[in-house]
Amino acid sequence: MVLTIEAFAYWFLRFKIKNKRWVRLHVWLLLLATVIIPAVITGILFYGSQNLGLQDYTLLKIRLNITEFYRYWILIIAGHGFFILTLSKYFAARKEIIPAHSSTEILDEFAAEE
Repeated sequence: MVLTIEAFAYWFLRFKIKNKRWVRLHVWLLLLATVIIPAVITGILFYGSQNLGLQDYTLLKIRLNITEFYRYWILIIAGHGFFILTLSKYFAARKEIIPAHSSTEILDEFAAEE
């Protein structure tokens, strides 16, 4: 659900964000946490199941599960931190464009000259 909301946010802001460095960091960290590391761990477990004994394989599996849990959440939190930084930088830049005193009266600037 959260990733879907982030995807929509990036979709709507894709042309308005000038510096996309934090966006790329966010995307790569999430890709690393959800696709690349689980694929590597699956490969390690497959290799371990073929070449290790039952006791060693069980210990390897326990260690990998514990480290994968912490690694996953650290990368997810860091990635979402970059998402928040991207949005805050976008909205801060957007506020700078809006003039400090916006009036509804069209002729206010001419009235001040008198």
